[in-house]
Amino acid sequence: MTLFKDQYEALRQVNNLKYIEASTVQNILELVTKIDQAKLYRGKGGEVMRNGVCRLIECISVAQLPIPQELIKVYMTTLDESIQKPLEELQESAECALRVFSKTYQSENIAEFEKFVENFLNKGATDPNVVIRRGYTRALSCLSLAIVRGNLEKICKVLEENCTIKGKEQDDADARKFAIKSYQEILSGLLEEEDKVVDSAIVERFFRVAFSLMADYTTDKRGDIGSMVREASMYSMVNILKVLAKKYRANKDFGVKISGDTVFRCVALMLQQLVEKIDRTRLIAGSLLQDLVDHHLKDLPSFKGVERIQALFNKEYIQQKLQAEQERLDTEFSLTEEMKGKAFDTISTQQMNFGDVNLSNTEGFIYYWNLPHCVYPLVTPLLEVPEFSYFIVKILRL
Repeated sequence: MTLFKDQYEALRQVNNLKYIEASTVQNILELVTKIDQAKLYRGKGGEVMRNGVCRLIECISVAQLPIPQELIKVYMTTLDESIQKPLEELQESAECALRVFSKTYQSENIAEFEKFVENFLNKGATDPNVVIRRGYTRALSCLSLAIVRGNLEKICKVLEENCTIKGKEQDDADARKFAIKSYQEILSGLLEEEDKVVDSAIVERFFRVAFSLMADYTTDKRGDIGSMVREASMYSMVNILKVLAKKYRANKDFGVKISGDTVFRCVALMLQQLVEKIDRTRLIAGSLLQDLVDHHLKDLPSFKGVERIQALFNKEYIQQKLQAEQERLDTEFSLTEEMKGKAFDTISTQQMNFGDVNLSNTEGFIYYWNLPHCVYPLVTPLLEVPEFSYFIVKILRL
């Protein structure tokens, strides 16, 4: 299987377009228009057809086929219509296509694209249908960096508005989750650019929005739906910190600066989530915090209490605690020789038994953060530290 994958990846890099006749390429490019003219988007199969068309646009963009301006407008309209559909699968297909399409064919922020972007901004901010707002909110992060830079202030305002807890009937936690993810993806893309530097004020604005979402405890009939917003906010904060740490490692004079207080707030708010009642939330908070301490915190601005955090959450110390706990279980429960040293193996599947928890960005050993008896002995010593005690007690008392 590995050999097949290697061969497949090698074949993917080969450009075989030279073997396709020009007339065939032209037919491929006009296929989207022909499908629309044939009214194949109607009926029960319409959504399936739209999915296929989005994939076709994505492949054309990956191939970087030369497209006349009229067809670019047709493709833009098709993607726009697909983003408005209520099916999440279709919205995801449209966003995947838009990400590659915009990068390939919208490398400059010209006037012809302004109406397209304005529609995204207006629908993303004001559309009464929350599903459509979600779609446009996610799509904003798929626009090319040239378009983003030309409309950065407007995009930030729309995303910040969608991150706000409105407390109304049309309030939507999913929109907040997608908004903070889009905000982070846009900011990461801007920070990764080699020749341009984003304003430090934009980065601080992002963190203020992320901090506000860490207080989202919205509930409905599904329970604590604010937890998915808090989780998305944790991922987003850590991803931006990782990008900045990477930049600081390469260049200590990197133009974008954040304060030690910002890093402190990120750590403290993750500690707060680490004593949450929800196992999944603890797993995400602990894993992200452990990864941050092991690989990135040393490159970020320091803050008061950082030494205590590094001492408690580094991999070596956690493994020592795990070994000590294992030995205690072996002794107290008189385990057989076959079971000794394996008590934690019996619960290891629980650690990853969360279908959509993404721990792919973390590196190496991940502790059992979802298990209360593993977490609280590590966190409670921080109650002695005034800087962190407020954040921990605030959740413990709930």
